This record gives sequence, C-alpha cells and structure tokens, in this order.
Amino acid sequence: MHPDTDMRNRMSTAHHVLNCSFAQWYPVFKSVSFRSQVVTLPKEFVDYLVQDGVYLPDSNSALPKRSAPDPTATEDDYRDWSDSSSSELDDPQTTSHFPEVLAEVQQAIEVLGGAIIPKLNWSCPKDATWITASNSIKCTNADEVLLLLKSSDRVAHDIINAFDSCGGQPQQDVPYTLVLKKYYDLKPEREFRCFVQGHDLIGVSQRDVTQHFPALAAEASDLEETILEFYEEHVQHKFPDPDYTMDVYVATTGTVRLMDFNPVGGSTAPLLFDWDELGYGGSKANVAHEQEAHARNAHAHTSTAAVPSGAASATSAMPLDFRILTEPMAMRPNKGAYGVPFDLVDTSQGSAMSEMLQQLQEADTALTAMNIMNQSVQAKN
Repeated sequence: MHPDTDMRNRMSTAHHVLNCSFAQWYPVFKSVSFRSQVVTLPKEFVDYLVQDGVYLPDSNSALPKRSAPDPTATEDDYRDWSDSSSSELDDPQTTSHFPEVLAEVQQAIEVLGGAIIPKLNWSCPKDATWITASNSIKCTNADEVLLLLKSSDRVAHDIINAFDSCGGQPQQDVPYTLVLKKYYDLKPEREFRCFVQGHDLIGVSQRDVTQHFPALAAEASDLEETILEFYEEHVQHKFPDPDYTMDVYVATTGTVRLMDFNPVGGSTAPLLFDWDELGYGGSKANVAHEQEAHARNAHAHTSTAAVPSGAASATSAMPLDFRILTEPMAMRPNKGAYGVPFDLVDTSQGSAMSEMLQQLQEADTALTAMNIMNQSVQAKN
C-alpha cells in the first residue's frame, strides 16, 4: 500500500476528531481567531440537511427572484409542471420550516456585520458555491446559508462520515453546530497549513497548492519566523492533542489569525508534503519513499532555518520545514476539484489515472517502435 494511502486510513480516535470541532476549540483560541458566532443545531435540522433533494421555503431569498409575469400572456402560456401533491409541499421537512434556527442565524449575521462564511463542525461548504447566485461562499442572509449547507457533500460528510477514519464512533451524541465566521476578503496566498508532532511545529505549507504566488519567495523567511512565534506563544501545549494540523492566515501587517484545526491523516491533505516524510505513525523509516517525496517536491521552497540563529525553536531541536511553490510548473492538481470525480484528479501511485497514463505511455512506445520498423522495411525496399 502506498504510504499516503495508509495515512488516509490512519486510525484517529473519535476524541481527536471531536477536539478539532470548531465549538470545542474556539473558546480557548477566540482571541487569536476570526470573529465568529456558533449556533447549536437541533437534531431535526441536522436530519434535514442530509435528506435527498434541496427544498427551500417559498419565501426564500437565497436566489434572485423571477421577473414579474408578462401581463399580455394568456393562461395557455403558463403551466404547472410540478408533480408534487399539496400534502408534499406542506410537509415541514421538505419546505424546511425551521424559523427559530433561521432567525438565530440571521441575527448572528447582523451581529457580524452583515456578511459571513458558514461551516459545520469541521467543514466549510466550498463545494456548493456553484449553486449560489454569486458563485461565492459569502452569505448575507440565513437563506443563503441554508442553500449552501443543503447542497454540500462536505457538510453531509461531517454528519455521516466524520468518524470513518476512527477506530469507532463516539460514545456520546455529537453536538452539531453551525459556525458563522465574519467575512473578510482574504488572500489565498496568505493561508498556510501547519503540521504539529509531539507539540512541536515541524512543517508549514502554503494552503493553496494549485497556484504559484511569486511574491511569497521574498517573504519566506519572515513568514516562517512569524508563524513559529505565533505557534509557540498562542497554541503550543494549549491544544489537547500532541499531533494535529492547524490552518493560519498571515496578514501583510504580520498579524496571524488561527483558522482551523484538523486531525492528522484521514481526509486532511498534507499539501506540499507527504505524510510519510513528516514522520507521523513512525513511517519516516521508509527511506525509498522519502527520496521519491523529495523528488516530487523539488520545485517547492524548503527552509530549515526557523529562527535567526538557525535553531528550530526555543523548545525543540527539530528543524522546521517551510514550503511554498517557487515555480508554476510545480503546481499540483486540485484533488478537491468540486464537481469532478476524484479518479480524474488523483494521480498518486496505484490510482486509476496513474495506471491509465502508464498504459497510454506503453501504447505510445509500442506505436513508435512499430513506425520505426515500418520505415526501416520501406527503406530496404
């Protein structure tokens, strides 16, 4: 089994996953996080989110309203295409009548300045932006939030499959919450994923690996030092687990804001790293794979000087590995490409796409050899 495949199946405990739930860690790190509001969701609402189909109230304002009917049209120009019975349309589960929840969400949006980004316990519904009028994750009313949540596979994963990589389901009921983060127009090149092992920060990767940001190269050393100082001052030994990842945003002013925590392995992406070379689970001994991983990352910036003195940090001798893309050709395919089957973007060893490319290459080699042979025969004749 490919080491990264093994890490995707890493057996995190349900306790680790629950520790990464936003409502669990936000009270501790509120002062260094983006301003947010948390809404507790009733079981009926959570069940509604994973029901088939997208049903919204008649008064919904998530999408633009249709224009007024043409006053000159006859009744033959309009037909009722709905096959739903009146009893189905009146079903509170299909028309999603949750006035208390929606009212609380709307109030929170107003408190946060009128624009927010929604997420469930762990995931943001980025995969559902195609259904919005603005093609954006930004929401200005409760109906837009509901539309994104109801249309998102990532949200459904939080509810149905969040503990699939664990040794078992949590013993207690999971308190599902809706997180509303104050909207800021963030720059993707300022987002970074940090890898923590044994309470030490060992790696940092730019979060968006599908783009090359030339300006980052000149800031690499400063960014590395800024993130390390933030971790040691505000996070180290304050998050309960020794191994985890965290996402941070570094503003151009140098201010750092904590965005999220994620467990190691499972659905968490290692980005410009491979899990194996980071050493989680003792797999770092696989020297052959380490060499392969470093070869794939040849175009990624790697810095081992975490502080001006060259030491890793004040508390660990382990060097910090800081990586950004320094050349456009090193950009990686977006494995989270929404609306595209995973098989079409997964090019890892042993994947369907990798095997198909290998077969095409072998066929091309055979065809080339045949053409050379034919040309040789023709030349003799």
